[in-house]
Amino acid sequence: MIRTALILAGGEARRMDGKDKAQIMLSEQRLIDLVLDRLRPQVDQIFISGRQDYGTGLGVISDLDTGPKGPAAALFAMINAYPGIEGFLTVPVDGPFFPKSLYDDLAGEACSIACGPQRKHPTFAFWTANDLVSVFAANRGDNLALHKIAELIKAREVQYRAESYFRNFNTPEDLDFAI
Repeated sequence: MIRTALILAGGEARRMDGKDKAQIMLSEQRLIDLVLDRLRPQVDQIFISGRQDYGTGLGVISDLDTGPKGPAAALFAMINAYPGIEGFLTVPVDGPFFPKSLYDDLAGEACSIACGPQRKHPTFAFWTANDLVSVFAANRGDNLALHKIAELIKAREVQYRAESYFRNFNTPEDLDFAI
């Protein structure tokens, strides 16, 4: 199986004053570049769910008008753009500190989501296409949250010791306290 990842970069960033999170600088690098630095050693191919490739040369998967909205739209668009894909990892563009073993930890025959000591993190997940096809077919017209999709699929929960792996940047204040 080709080790595939999809970076979730299509949000509106309302809490970030509308600034494109992928372009936000942290430690003198854009968030998209920090995520790519962490992701590239783990996978064979990477796609971006969003409106552009940010000069990376990566393929862009755009949301479909016929599918769900929000982060679930990225999953729906991915399985429609690549109907032969078996599964893929997702990571959010605003969460650059995920484990360097995330793909290996989550990938397998079934869907898996990352869990820190305090909560579940379904944007950091491995999704199997067959499970997604089933969920979307059974819930046509529903705008499902990722945690609900994971629940319906009965995704395996992979525990991590540190919540900081899954820290994301949603507000300008989050950036003030980074690193």
